[in-house]
Amino acid sequence: MKSLVFLKNFTDAECYSDFHGLWRKSIGGFPYYKSREKEKMLQLGSFLGTTDVTGQTEMINLYISYFSEYRSKAKEEYESRGKMYSLLGLFTGAAVYILLI
Repeated sequence: MKSLVFLKNFTDAECYSDFHGLWRKSIGGFPYYKSREKEKMLQLGSFLGTTDVTGQTEMINLYISYFSEYRSKAKEEYESRGKMYSLLGLFTGAAVYILLI
């Protein structure tokens, strides 16, 4: 899955005895997260394996809501900036065309 590419270190690891260390390494080395997103991902990883399955499931559901919020904000930001960048590209192209004529 492309969305889980940050977990590549887990497939390369020979031993899964240090899950939390691999989790920190994977999240820390993934450049596309903002600092607050990395912080939430690191918090999630620290909770995994520390409680019973029910507690972990509830914690994962809580973090799903956090990440859904981040995703909707990122989508809004992408859409607003995407329009701006496309207009900027259009105006730049028109200016270069006018200068060449």
